[in-house]
Amino acid sequence: MKKLSVLFVSVLALGMSFVSCSKDDDKEASIEGKWNYSTAAITTNGIEVPFNDYIDNQANCAKDYLELKTAGVANSGEYSSDCKLTVDTGTWKKDGNKLTVVSDGESTSFEVVSVTDSTLKLKVSYSEGGVALTVIVTLVKA
Repeated sequence: MKKLSVLFVSVLALGMSFVSCSKDDDKEASIEGKWNYSTAAITTNGIEVPFNDYIDNQANCAKDYLELKTAGVANSGEYSSDCKLTVDTGTWKKDGNKLTVVSDGESTSFEVVSVTDSTLKLKVSYSEGGVALTVIVTLVKA
């Protein structure tokens, strides 16, 4: 009977090790990295419409991107119609689900809607002509 009890406890302990929580279970994917602009949608008066004019990717060029580097360095790359790359360097800071990017003296605050190892969704809200607008931008890992 004693051997059966020891066997039972051993099997129970082994089983618990497979279902125990790890620190990785709660870890959010990092927003650091190079992200290519993919799609955008604008919402106004409760109606969501694809708004890819917000993303100015040029045909036959590499995709425009946002690169969030360590130490708070942000690079924003934009390709012209002749595929010439212009890079603006600024800073970024994340506080909770708020991402603030400062470039050329302009500060833009985004809400991080979701982040995975391959996709980053950002939301920015603003008013234009007295109309409240919300833009959701989807970026994919480069």
